[in-house]
Amino acid sequence: MALKDWLRSPRSGKEREEREYTPDELMALERYEEAKAMLVERLRYQPKDLNAHLKLADVYHCLQEPESCKQELLYVVGAYAEDGFYDKARAVLTKMNRLFPEQIDVEQKMAALKRAKRLEYDRDKTRRALISHGRLDDAATGRMTVEFEMVWKRLVNTTFVDQISSADLTHFFESARLKRLRPKELVAQRGPVPRALYLIVEGSIEARGVDRQRHEISLRSFGVGDIVGDTVLFDERTWPANYYCDEAALLLELDAEGAKKLVDSHPDPSGLLNVLRGQGNDSTVERAVDHLSR
Repeated sequence: MALKDWLRSPRSGKEREEREYTPDELMALERYEEAKAMLVERLRYQPKDLNAHLKLADVYHCLQEPESCKQELLYVVGAYAEDGFYDKARAVLTKMNRLFPEQIDVEQKMAALKRAKRLEYDRDKTRRALISHGRLDDAATGRMTVEFEMVWKRLVNTTFVDQISSADLTHFFESARLKRLRPKELVAQRGPVPRALYLIVEGSIEARGVDRQRHEISLRSFGVGDIVGDTVLFDERTWPANYYCDEAALLLELDAEGAKKLVDSHPDPSGLLNVLRGQGNDSTVERAVDHLSR
């Protein structure tokens, strides 16, 4: 006997009077408004009850309230993703795609979840490797661990992280060091030193040149995830301009010693070197300086 038929059968009448229906039972009886009211009331006191949100989405679907249904499903997707349960989030998105095949951003959200899952794996793998190699303490409140988490949070949405593997990330973090700079502080002066490249973690760097009237002008600005100095480090070229911090900045510095360590310790550094050299920001500044001299 189906649940709906059993609930409506005469022999269940006394039991029905003695207890309150569950949302599932109300839905089986097609009493959707009552199920909705019960679930909304439950979520007032337990707003993070994901099962209640999923059930409410089902109720909204039965009530033909598609926007409310989508809102509940997306809330659950976001909650699962935030807690690292990417497979569960993907399952809810798959359900959403089945209910609303015209929802064109579902595939985009799935791609975003896939990326988030990969990045979470890369972060954990890199962190574990750094701890095992003695570059991070393993205490949850340790300063170096906190710094790593902070750096990762700043870089996670950059092209740099998208392009690099977890193994390469580990080698880079092992070979580089954090450098904090004050507002307006000089990063590098036009010339051969410092022989280093910088990955911007926080803040921004401005390259400045001098025009024909001897006025210092801004040539280019670089932000989080940008790399400057790769040609200075790897090709032994000179800094084409003066580089300053616009505001307090946090950089990952890879100097000549760190670069040697990186190459010597890496079984195949070509992929990482391609990422470090691939942005071409030094060449962009060089062209701007050449334009000034014409």
